[in-house]
Formats: sequence, C-alpha cells, structure tokens
Amino acid sequence: MVTLKKGIDKEIAKQITKQLRDQFKKVQGSIQGDAVRVTAKSKDDLQAAIALLKAEEWPVALQFTNYR
Repeated sequence: MVTLKKGIDKEIAKQITKQLRDQFKKVQGSIQGDAVRVTAKSKDDLQAAIALLKAEEWPVALQFTNYR
C-alpha cells in the first residue's frame, strides 16, 4: 500500500527557501501553506532558481507552476 501526501513539509520548505536566499540575491521564496512561492523581477532569475532546485536531490517531487 502506498500513501500519497499533498504539499511540502515545513522543514523541507524551510530548506528550499534557505537555499534560494543563499544562492540568489534577487529571488524571494515564501512558504504559503503546503507550497513554496518563488518571486523575482527577472524571468532569468526564476529560471536559474528552478534549475538549481531541479539539480538538487529532494525527498519530495517538486512541481513548478507559472501563474502569469
């Protein structure tokens, strides 16, 4: 039996936002419930942040959505 869980744990969300703060000055990450919202003025900065997060090994599957 497999149990599925929706969203990201707070500890993992904190790790993601900390890594974004350490790597990028112009990218802001905020924890919103069970998701992490990443904002930046430049699309290039957002794409670099997505590439960084995809390159890391996370204990959960990450999903990226664009709301523009």
